[in-house]
Amino acid sequence: MPISRFLSPNAERRVAILTREVSATRSLPQALTTALDAAMALLLAEFGNIQLYRAGALTIGVHRGVPPSFLERFKRVAADDDCACGRAMREGRATIISDVTVDDDFAPFRDIAEEVGFRAVQSTPLVTTSGLFIGMLSTQFREPHTPSDEEMTMLGLYATAVADTIQRFVAENMLLA
Repeated sequence: MPISRFLSPNAERRVAILTREVSATRSLPQALTTALDAAMALLLAEFGNIQLYRAGALTIGVHRGVPPSFLERFKRVAADDDCACGRAMREGRATIISDVTVDDDFAPFRDIAEEVGFRAVQSTPLVTTSGLFIGMLSTQFREPHTPSDEEMTMLGLYATAVADTIQRFVAENMLLA
């Protein structure tokens, strides 16, 4: 049963439009920027980043609204880290922390959350249609927040399209090298 069956017709159209837009990009940086901007708009998030999976860890490829200290703190994230993206990588599924101030496992990262000004975060793995893990798409929110089931379904479908687009650019670059 297709996952899109759980979406309203408007939500399904929106995902289709976003997918066409990211698929039409002409470079990896443009794809990452387009994808992050769309995901933030979709979830009404104030901050966000996309990390790429390299050498067993996540590294930030593009970001919005976060200071250099955030970039330094999350420069390299491993699966055993308890931040949202580390958990999502470890568990292989989206992770939502609705309020970072009450999540015990997030305690080591509360200082950076306070500095940036976010109270909630979601991290969604970027996995291609063939099952290859490419990276992570994370969005942060100023207030405690839990995205709706429909929003997360839309984001999950979009994340697959983003992962496929990233994979295409990586393959093209390998062929040109």
